[in-house]
Amino acid sequence: MKTEEIRQKLVDYIQVADEKKVHALYTMVENEIQMEAPDIWTDEFLAELNNRFDEAEKGDAKVYSWEEVVARAKQFAKDR
Repeated sequence: MKTEEIRQKLVDYIQVADEKKVHALYTMVENEIQMEAPDIWTDEFLAELNNRFDEAEKGDAKVYSWEEVVARAKQFAKDR
C-alpha cells in the first residue's frame, strides 16, 4: 500500500474512532509531532513578516505576482 493511501486510511479512521482510541494514537506519536512542528510564529518572525508587508505596501520592495512566481519556479525546474 502506498504512503498516501495509508495516510488517507488513517485520516478516515481518526474521523470515526472513539475518543479513547484517538487519545491512544495521539499519545503514541505526540513526541514526534511536537519535535517535527516547531513553533515558527515567534514575535521576531511576525515582526519580520509585518516589516516585509509594510515595505511592499510602500513600494520599497520588489514583489512578484503569482503568475511570475509560477513562471520562475517552472523555469528553475526546467534549468535543473
